[in-house]
Amino acid sequence: LLVVKEIVGGSSADECGLIQPGDVLTKVEDTKIAKASIADVSSLVLGEPGQMVKLKFSRSIGKTKKKIKVSLKRSVRATLEPTYHVQRDGVNTR
Repeated sequence: LLVVKEIVGGSSADECGLIQPGDVLTKVEDTKIAKASIADVSSLVLGEPGQMVKLKFSRSIGKTKKKIKVSLKRSVRATLEPTYHVQRDGVNTR
C-alpha cells in the first residue's frame, strides 16, 4: 500500500485540494499499483513537468471506502528527498 502521510504545501496535490492524509493510491493512469515497487510507482507518477497525470485513491470513511479520482499537473521537484512514506504489510518505509 502507498498511503498518503502528508500533503506538501504548494504542491499539485495541495492545490487540487482533494487528496488527504490516509488516502491510499490505487492507480496511476490505468496501472494498478497494489503490488508495484516504489521505483515503479515513482516512474509512473513522475514525468515530464507540465504534463498531466491521473491518479486514483481509496479513502476509508467509517466502514465504507470512497474512490477519489484526480488529475494533477506534474511539476519540477525542488528536492530529491522523499516526501512520502510507504507502508508495506504494516511496516513503514521511507
